[in-house]
Amino acid sequence: MENKYFLLNKEVECLKEELYDLLENEPWAQHDILRISKRIDSLILKFYKHD
Repeated sequence: MENKYFLLNKEVECLKEELYDLLENEPWAQHDILRISKRIDSLILKFYKHD
């Protein structure tokens, strides 16, 4: 079970880095980036609720 959380956290960190890079390089995409970020947060919360 702990491995599953580690993998999730690692993937989330990678996604965050990609979103921050995109935000820095493509400021016009801010709305979409924030929407994706909120969706990721929502998925994480659902993931932890099911345990």
